[in-house]
Amino acid sequence: MNIKKLKLLNAASLIKLSLPLAVLFCVFFLRSVIESSMESIISDRFERMQQVFEISIPEDDAKFTKALTTGKNPEPVKPFDMSVYLANPFIAGFYNRIQTQQTAAQTATEVSAENQVEKPSAPGYMVSAVMNGRNKKCAVVNGKLINLGDNVDNNSRLAAVDDSRVLLEGYWGKKWYYVQY
Repeated sequence: MNIKKLKLLNAASLIKLSLPLAVLFCVFFLRSVIESSMESIISDRFERMQQVFEISIPEDDAKFTKALTTGKNPEPVKPFDMSVYLANPFIAGFYNRIQTQQTAAQTATEVSAENQVEKPSAPGYMVSAVMNGRNKKCAVVNGKLINLGDNVDNNSRLAAVDDSRVLLEGYWGKKWYYVQY
């Protein structure tokens, strides 16, 4: 269509011809505006989330948390001596409460052992961390990441995970192990 024929068209016909072009222009213009604004909003929120993560979790703990969520075995945690901190009465009371609970459990086990055939004693395990999530429950036992229901070694398996303890069961019976900080 040349320009002479366009001059012969009335206003209604010109609007009908130019309307699809105007709609396409508006769609592409609005799309770019919306896309750029959403990109800036998302990038700002993502940067804030990264800052919160970096501030709230120290670098050593972030590595450990990442290892727990990816399912890889984290580096073994070195135990430290708490006797230095036992001078604080709050810590001493908490530590004694844990020792009392373990002693009561051991006493109940000893009484039942006298009544039954003697079972072998439970092996010594060290629980370093516990993750008690809605979808995943696991613990770090003897430096290895163990999921709920998996075997710790040939003699025992992880039967239950609590907030600060795990239940290990084997041929020797069942025993709760507390997290050693």
